[in-house]
Amino acid sequence: MKSAALPVAAVIRHDLGLARHEAAHVLACLAVGGSLVSARSSADGLCTLVGLDAGADPTAPGRISMAGPCLEIVIETIEGEGDAGETMVQMLESWRDDAAHGDGAYLDDMVAANGFVAEVAAWALAFCTVNSDLIDEAALMIIHAGGPVEFATFAARFNGRIADVEPEALDAAECLLVGSLWALERIDEAVAEYLSDQAVR
Repeated sequence: MKSAALPVAAVIRHDLGLARHEAAHVLACLAVGGSLVSARSSADGLCTLVGLDAGADPTAPGRISMAGPCLEIVIETIEGEGDAGETMVQMLESWRDDAAHGDGAYLDDMVAANGFVAEVAAWALAFCTVNSDLIDEAALMIIHAGGPVEFATFAARFNGRIADVEPEALDAAECLLVGSLWALERIDEAVAEYLSDQAVR
């Protein structure tokens, strides 16, 4: 007599890219003295920050929000196969398109930057570069937690380990973005137009 087959649990494929993106936000939040309630990876593999508070510094929301997109630049320039300059152009165009069209994966991050995309992009890029290993570690925490990861858990694990953005790292990031300042300013302009359109609706 054959034994009944055991039910096979559905495999949840968490998205490492999304987890990295959210982890960059979390560690940037720690770095600027902000707080949040938790970060979670859901059953469909999506990652979400819950209850983000950037603190009183007007540039802090931008630093936190731009860490996610800037990490993707770091990943693409290290792991990608294309030209780094072309990758940068494509990424910035994608950021602006999402803001201009009021839709897309980067819209929330661009809006949350609160008009400081051009001002804080170099810091966020440098931050992600010097903390890329810690960001990967935090991403794995989010993926393997099986539920929300409380901010206190991140703080306990990463406070004292996050590297500061030193002048050398900031200079290197600014050099990488030197030809992109106009494109970054256009993103801020697109966000301002989007918010203006939303206000009159």
